[in-house]
Amino acid sequence: MIPTNSFMETNHTVILDGRHFKDKASAHTYLKSRLKLNHYYAGNLDSLFEALIMHETPVFIIITNIQILLEALGPYGEKLLETLQVAAAANVQVTIIINETPL
Repeated sequence: MIPTNSFMETNHTVILDGRHFKDKASAHTYLKSRLKLNHYYAGNLDSLFEALIMHETPVFIIITNIQILLEALGPYGEKLLETLQVAAAANVQVTIIINETPL
């Protein structure tokens, strides 16, 4: 059995700043760091989805500077956002908030 993720103890909020998503590799490095994903995280969308649907305590993930993220990652950025939203729909413990106002 794969251990559960270590990010968030209870009712935690994580802000993901779109300015840190410069390419696929940096995006996944940033996600791993900010979400405190375990060493099993493979740095891809499937692995991100798995980590989020297995998460067991409430977490609010707020994504800011979304336009910068989308400009940097293009279609991959759209897939990333879709992955986050689908994972949140599959796990009531995860809430995704997209803040379209630049910070």
